[in-house]
Amino acid sequence: MSFSRKRFEVHLRKYYSKYGTSGYILFGDFTKFYDNIIHEIAKRELLKLFDNDEFMEWILTVIFGGFKIDVSYMSDEEYSECMNSIFNKLEYRLIPKEKRTGDKFMEKSVNIGDQISQVVGIYFPYPIDNYVKYVASQKYYGRYMDDWYIMNPSKEELIDLLNHIKVIAQKLGIHINDKKTRIVRIDKPFRYLQIKYILTESGKIIKRINPKRVTEMRRKLKKLAVKVSTGENEYERVESMFKSWMGSFYKLMSRQQRENLIRLYEELFSKKIEIANKKMYISDLDVKEESV
Repeated sequence: MSFSRKRFEVHLRKYYSKYGTSGYILFGDFTKFYDNIIHEIAKRELLKLFDNDEFMEWILTVIFGGFKIDVSYMSDEEYSECMNSIFNKLEYRLIPKEKRTGDKFMEKSVNIGDQISQVVGIYFPYPIDNYVKYVASQKYYGRYMDDWYIMNPSKEELIDLLNHIKVIAQKLGIHINDKKTRIVRIDKPFRYLQIKYILTESGKIIKRINPKRVTEMRRKLKKLAVKVSTGENEYERVESMFKSWMGSFYKLMSRQQRENLIRLYEELFSKKIEIANKKMYISDLDVKEESV
C-alpha cells in the first residue's frame, strides 16, 4: 500500500508538471472483489502464464478447490444465479454451519488473508490494466488490488474509459462499485487509499489521514485492551501492531491526533511512549526501556 501511494503521488506530480491543476481523476472500486473472483476465469487467465501446462492446471485446480464455498443453504433458483450475483463473505459467515451440508458448492471467492489470494487479486484484473495503459494510452493510471485511478484533463474521456472498463469487468465477473467509483476535480480535496490529498496551485501535495482511520484505531485499541486484560490476546502483538500502524500514518496525522492517540494507548496499557530520532519507544510507566 505504501508503494501504491508513492506511485500515485509520482503520477500526481507528473500530471501537474504537464497540465497544472486543471483536470480530473477517475477513482474506481470493485464491489466485494475477493469474494467474487470466479475460479474458472481466474484459472483460465493464470494458465496463460504457463502456456496452459497440464501440471500447473492440476495445481491451480487443487488450490482453487480449497476456496470453493458451501452454498447448500441456497434454493435451486438462488444457486442458478449465484455466479452472477454479488457474494458477500461477511454475510456468509452468519449462515449457521448446520445449513452448510456439502450438497452444493460455488466455485467463486478467495480468502483475503491467503498469500496466493493476494497474488490472484493483483493479477486477475490485468485485462483492465492492459486496456487502460496500452489500448487507451493512459499514462497516469494505477491500481492497488481493487482500488484504481486515472488522471486526465478531459472528464468526457474519463467517462468513456469507465464505460469500456465496465464491459471488460463484466466479462471477468467483476462488479464495479458505482457508489465508490467517481470522477473528481484534481484541484479539489480527494481521498485515495485512506489518505486525503490536496494539490495546491504551486504543485505542493498536502496529505492528511482519513479521520475515520484514527477513530477505527481508537476503537480497536479499546477492544484489544480488554482482550489483553483477560488473556485472550498477547500484549506484544498489540504493541507490534500499534508501532507498525503509527509508522505508516504518523506524519499524516495532525499533532492533536497523534497526541490523543498516544495518550489513549498509554492509559489503556499503562505504558509510557516517547518519540526520539524518528523512533517510537514504549516502556512501562516506571521502567523506561525500548520494546522490541
